Amino acid sequence: LALQLLRRGMQPHWLMNTLTSLQELIEQAPERASRLVELLAEHFDRLRESSQHPHISLADELALCRSHLQTVSLALGQRIAIEVDADDLMLPVPPGVLHAQIENALTHAGAAACAARPFRLRVYRDGQARVLEVRAARGTAGHRGQGTGTRYIEASLAARPGGGRYAPAADGAV
Repeated sequence: LALQLLRRGMQPHWLMNTLTSLQELIEQAPERASRLVELLAEHFDRLRESSQHPHISLADELALCRSHLQTVSLALGQRIAIEVDADDLMLPVPPGVLHAQIENALTHAGAAACAARPFRLRVYRDGQARVLEVRAARGTAGHRGQGTGTRYIEASLAARPGGGRYAPAADGAV
């Protein structure tokens, strides 16, 4: 799972888009380009650190997600936000499960759509279970890719003691 998380964080499509943005910024806005390099380094450092643990706190997972969104926001030139409604930020979660959802939404809906509609995370109890509900912009394009994000999430949840399940909803919640 640790290797899968690192691979997820280095998706060639996202990384190539970011590097293309960086190349443009070097010529047009050197200070922004420098900041983008710093953000990329911070993001990969967080990703590496998270991948070394079987679970991390929800707060740490959110920090990883915000790091990713900050990097994409700077490259895009538009702010992409995540709103959180959670009563327990110390809740242990497999590293990268929210990050994978955000990355999937950015890929399938597009960064501009995600900038127009913030991500929303709601954490609540359903009996004994905790539900993490992520809402994101929906894309109009058909599914591209091989479902590696979904497979990573399912494998991460299955590896947890007591298991867990992943259930994407038709209304934009996952």
